[in-house]
Amino acid sequence: MGIVPKRRILDAARALKVENSALQKEIRELEARIAYLDELGVWTARPNARIDKREPKSGLREGAAVALLSDVHIGEVVDPSQIDGLNEYNFEVCKRRLSKFFRGVIYLVRNDQKAFNVRDLVLWLGGDIVTGYLRDEDLEACEYSPTESSLLARGLLQEGVQFLLDELDVETIHVLCSHGNHGRCHDKSTELLTKCGWRSYDELNIGDVVATYVLESGETEWQALTDVYVDQYDGPMVHVQTRTADYMVTPRHRMVLGDVKTTTDQFMEMQEIVERGSFGAKSWPKCALGHDRDLLGVSDDELRLLGWIMTDGHYTRGVDISISQSKPEGIAALRALLAALEIEYTIGDRKRLPPVIKGVQVKEVLREYTFYLRRADAARLIELVPDRYVVPDWMRNLSRRQFNAFLDGLLAGDGHVRDRERVLYSPFEFLTQVQQLAVTNGIAARLRKDKRGDYILSLPTSTRGYVNDFKSSVQVVRYKGAIWCGTVPNGT
Repeated sequence: MGIVPKRRILDAARALKVENSALQKEIRELEARIAYLDELGVWTARPNARIDKREPKSGLREGAAVALLSDVHIGEVVDPSQIDGLNEYNFEVCKRRLSKFFRGVIYLVRNDQKAFNVRDLVLWLGGDIVTGYLRDEDLEACEYSPTESSLLARGLLQEGVQFLLDELDVETIHVLCSHGNHGRCHDKSTELLTKCGWRSYDELNIGDVVATYVLESGETEWQALTDVYVDQYDGPMVHVQTRTADYMVTPRHRMVLGDVKTTTDQFMEMQEIVERGSFGAKSWPKCALGHDRDLLGVSDDELRLLGWIMTDGHYTRGVDISISQSKPEGIAALRALLAALEIEYTIGDRKRLPPVIKGVQVKEVLREYTFYLRRADAARLIELVPDRYVVPDWMRNLSRRQFNAFLDGLLAGDGHVRDRERVLYSPFEFLTQVQQLAVTNGIAARLRKDKRGDYILSLPTSTRGYVNDFKSSVQVVRYKGAIWCGTVPNGT
């Protein structure tokens, strides 16, 4: 046997001490959690009793009343002084609203009992009864801790149910509970398109204006986020991966789907699709269709020219614009466009040195021609696009036809169109901005890398996503991490 150095013994002892301290902390946390559950009086869940007709042969009209209570958010505080006096919320307001809710249930049940024999009331507690500490800002926005809020909630709900038992002439009150009403979530890598670009869940705030999808028309509608739900999750998720799509959602996530026979999309839960084992003939929209309301104040030819400028153009001292082009067909198209806009210009040319691409010397290159625009005309264009590397906010209001005019200029400047394939070459950050406009105007633009490792933007003509091989494309996987969902007025 060898002699163990004293230093190694001391290091091992320190490691064991740290591990012991961590385990003791975990034990204390588990004991506190057990005490909390005991205080709440948690019972084992029982199967819901089935509601059947009592007198099927009597001809008596029977019915069951259903009341939904959710989003009470006990513990949350809304200070009217911080929102121009538009609203107020605290525990006292919460109690008044709950009292009004239970009195309203009694009124509605008694009213229905005039026409039906109502023997059962289903009270569905649909989730978000307390706010808790879902987000960092909740630490300051809540007047009670999650434990205190839960105990208060228990007391208020017990009082409300007892009030219903005392006042209503029914045989049974069935209380159904949900663990929360945000079961339709994305994984943490899913981004949301805002007016400020693609954003991850931890970059979103209530009030951010985001792109939404109008089910009836397929158009884009910009709406403000009314809520951003974030939680930690450990459970099954559905991963769909095809040649042009890759997304992961919780089983209860509502998919927007349509089939070849319908003219509008509808919601269907992913869990239902998994149980069926097929998407069938249904497909999902990979982009919105834009709209046909033209933005005034800018012509189609100006949009085409801006496309040229933002790809092959150059700003000098913020007052001059030049556009370089070497392809004969591009030179002719640019001359025609400038003539249509009645923009005067001078032109210069130079013979470029052949570049070296991946160690191979290119033998010959085309002569490059540069168009120098008249400064007065340049001023108008620079006013429209102050930074040629940044898509201006007003372009998000273009109609679908206007966007396609702008896209024509982009492709003419630094892209190619071959058969049905359209591809745009530019720096990554600029391509993401063009992608944002494309997916809200009927083009399912996809960022990818070419063989050289450069980013390119593919602009396919297909607007719908399909699953041809369900077994290989749809997998139920185990996921542990953050999940999130945003809420907008139109729900999509």
